[in-house]
Amino acid sequence: MNNPVRKWFGRAPRYVLRPEDNQFVRFANEIRQKSTGIEILDISKTGMAFTVRRENAPRLSENIIIEFEAPGTGQIACYARVVRLEEQSERASWGTPKKAVIVAVQFLLKKGQIKHLGRGLEEKFEQLKAQKNREVFRRRIETIKENTKLTILYLAVIFALVFVFYFLTQPRKNYNKNQTIPWGTRNF
Repeated sequence: MNNPVRKWFGRAPRYVLRPEDNQFVRFANEIRQKSTGIEILDISKTGMAFTVRRENAPRLSENIIIEFEAPGTGQIACYARVVRLEEQSERASWGTPKKAVIVAVQFLLKKGQIKHLGRGLEEKFEQLKAQKNREVFRRRIETIKENTKLTILYLAVIFALVFVFYFLTQPRKNYNKNQTIPWGTRNF
């Protein structure tokens, strides 16, 4: 058996920072001890991804000290382990410099800190969900207002169909329920 059994780790939901969020973070490693400003791409309760200039990028598996402001929690400073380095493509959609590296780190936090960060992110997710629901409702109301005549026509057709089906399902005047044969019985 050549394939060792791997333990599966569920991935925590990622929060992609919005323009109103503080997107900047500082980190330093044990060798350089110099703080470098970087931009966060996304964050979860287990780690984050950020961009940094190639010359300031940490090494893979290196422990770094990181300080950032997580949405809904305030300023956090902790150790993190670099788990992935990726050269940024030429067609970066978030507008960072082309000579940048995407760095993914895993936080080395205590349970209380993880819970605090998770609660803050969950609150932010709930706010975004409520905001999205309000936006969808607002767009539906606008669509109805823009198409008032069409909406009235649809409602009139629905009421007409209900009336027609009701009229067709009524028994005739000569119907007598005592003289009919119940469904499913046969006269032999």
